[in-house]
Amino acid sequence: MATAKFFDRYQSTLSSSYSSGGSTLSVASAGSGASALPASGDFYVLVEADGANTEEVFKVTAVSGTTLTVSGGQAGTSAFNHGSGATIRGPVLTAASITQMKLDIASSMTVSAFDTETTTGTLNPNGRSVVYLSDGIYTCAWNGSAWDYYCHSRKVTRPLSYSTFTAVNQGTATFSDSNGGIFMADNASGNNARLLVKTAPATPYNLTAACFTTIKAGSNPTVGIVLRESSSGKFVILGAGFVSSNPDVSVMYMNSATSWNSTVYDSGQGHVMPAGLMSLFFFRLRDDGTNLTASLSANGYDFSVPLWTASRTALMSGGPNQYGIMIDPQSGVRMTALFAHLEAG
Repeated sequence: MATAKFFDRYQSTLSSSYSSGGSTLSVASAGSGASALPASGDFYVLVEADGANTEEVFKVTAVSGTTLTVSGGQAGTSAFNHGSGATIRGPVLTAASITQMKLDIASSMTVSAFDTETTTGTLNPNGRSVVYLSDGIYTCAWNGSAWDYYCHSRKVTRPLSYSTFTAVNQGTATFSDSNGGIFMADNASGNNARLLVKTAPATPYNLTAACFTTIKAGSNPTVGIVLRESSSGKFVILGAGFVSSNPDVSVMYMNSATSWNSTVYDSGQGHVMPAGLMSLFFFRLRDDGTNLTASLSANGYDFSVPLWTASRTALMSGGPNQYGIMIDPQSGVRMTALFAHLEAG
């Protein structure tokens, strides 16, 4: 069966008699406006009983002017003759048309890949409800008016652009936009945190980031998110990296981008890295106006177990007023990070 077609209430009469088993019906009018009969596709009409002739449901497969191409005896009705002037109306909802409607809906929800990544709102669904980007890390779902983007089943905000952030201690680091995310790379030695920051929203808020990273075990390389006080340059890091070649999650206080203050939490206190340092994982720092809280998630939804909490003024006398992302290779070996999601709110 071809695509099921529907229209508003149509009614007319037969303009000539019809013999049982015939392949065409001639009607006085094919309707107009919302009640016009479709020129193609399958739909059903009913010719009402007239005299000794009982009602009959017809499947219509084509319309040319006032001539309908039909197949009679549908929906449990029997084929009969019908006289000129018999009433014809539609559409008639049948089991077959409902089945076809379901198939039509299912076929419009095919999964396909786009050739290139584009920004939110520019993708045309073209009958597709879910797409996998061929050159990106996102799955896109059409919400009826725009595309929603998901990264490992977690809805994310994108695209991100490093140009909307302010670089702090960029040095030899490179920042670039990459398929909707922000790519950071560097190979510096020593304490050289490379930051991208912007103004934080009013408290309370959560800073949540999704990150892919490649890190070589060495002298404490770190990738993570920060809450920073712009006036003093001090900041707190929730980061992932290595300590003595072991995967580690830590919260660190920094006096500046080049001066470490202290480590106030590390995963030796009972928490471990999710999956490994080449997997996607989610960071979260919360500022509720009184305290800062750090948590980590492997799926982007479950942040229920806090890793660390402290007063928001324990390091920064005025509290943080900026948020951002960072990398710090430490060992002189190149490290990279792709932040696929960053949201403060």
